[in-house]
Amino acid sequence: MAIDLNKINTGSLEKSFKIKHYAQIDASQNLPDPNSVDLSETELRIKDAIEVHYENESKKNEAYIAKLEESFSSTKQLLRADGHDVQVANLKIESDLLLQKLLAKVEEARKNRDSALNGLNVFKRVNELTRSPIIRTKMAQNLSILLIVFMFFFETTLNASFLNEKVAGGFQGAVATSTIISFINVLCSFLLGSMALPSLNHIDRRRRNRAKVVISIYIPVIIYFNFAMGVFRSVSDKAMQTFSEDAAMAAAQSAAMPFNDLGELTFTSAGLIATGLLFAIVSLIDGYKYDDEYPGYAAVGKNYEAMKEQWLKTISNTTNRLEQEIQRGIKQIEDKKDSRIIANSEWNKSVDALQRGFRNYARWVNSLINSGHSLIRIYRSHNQSLRRPPYPDYFNKEVKYSIEENPNEFFSSLTHEHISDEEKQKLMEEHEDIIMNEYKDSSKKLLSHYEIIREKFNNTISK
Repeated sequence: MAIDLNKINTGSLEKSFKIKHYAQIDASQNLPDPNSVDLSETELRIKDAIEVHYENESKKNEAYIAKLEESFSSTKQLLRADGHDVQVANLKIESDLLLQKLLAKVEEARKNRDSALNGLNVFKRVNELTRSPIIRTKMAQNLSILLIVFMFFFETTLNASFLNEKVAGGFQGAVATSTIISFINVLCSFLLGSMALPSLNHIDRRRRNRAKVVISIYIPVIIYFNFAMGVFRSVSDKAMQTFSEDAAMAAAQSAAMPFNDLGELTFTSAGLIATGLLFAIVSLIDGYKYDDEYPGYAAVGKNYEAMKEQWLKTISNTTNRLEQEIQRGIKQIEDKKDSRIIANSEWNKSVDALQRGFRNYARWVNSLINSGHSLIRIYRSHNQSLRRPPYPDYFNKEVKYSIEENPNEFFSSLTHEHISDEEKQKLMEEHEDIIMNEYKDSSKKLLSHYEIIREKFNNTISK
């Protein structure tokens, strides 16, 4: 950043104005008049050229001066005392508002957790439970469902292969019949195990009695269907050997009353019965172990675990958010300190630039006036050499130009910023002391405030 003041080209001006030529013409007419006090036309042109050049160069540097003014203004704003006061006050307010929001979230999460815990404790007291609820993981429950699906399709496929061509409708009829049996053996057993069996543990006797009724109905049904399938399989094999419709009809009747023809069971039929009953028992146990063995206990326990997890997540998130705010505040103080140090350096550069501007301006104005005097002397000396005396008295006087020679007037808005190197160095050191002392003091105040906030927050979450 430097002022840009171009000198005037006297050689070019001398040629363009034809100074010697017009001096000769004026001399031939004994002009300027010896008694004249006014400049000749050529002299006026030279004077105007000098003044116009001055005006043009001055206007060209108005932007430079404005930029220098802005630089001083912005740097001094940062270098003034108490530069951190407003910043620290704002950071305190922002952190206090954030703390209120975070504590509100913590209190809400705590309320939900305590409510869920109270619900769990009430459930335990009402149902006279002393143990904690058994909560199966999602993976364990998914594996239980997967086992049911596998047994369902396995038994359906196995039964369909045994019943193919032995029931009406061929393969489709066999699949339909097998699906019904698998539904009863696997799916119904799973549902009974997850709904009816846990009710046997319930404190309410009526609920236990209802579960006993359902189970007492289910067990004969499951046994009946599996034995019916086994007997039908055995009798239908013999019917297929005789190719008799009467024999096929007899097989169907035997399946309807399976316990009258148990002697007809073959090894394959017995295996079919055993497989069906085994799958039913496994499905029953799988359903019983799918969730807690006491009805509704798992749901209450899951709700508490979910609220506790949400509470812990809220604590983690709010703690992280509070620490982020603290780090943000500390960084803002650091950044302000760094920006003030940079501002001090920029102020130093601005002072140097202004000092150079004063020196360069003074030299430039002096050069511009000397250039004008030089051109005027060329005119006058050439005019005198070609005319008769006497000469005009004003030839012995220098021309006065409408030019501001004083740099203090040219830089009037910045005169108060023009100081010596000694003053500049002293002020720089004072600025540095102010910056570092205020930084330390502000950091101490802010960190003390943050410690109070941390303590409030930790006291709240530790309740």
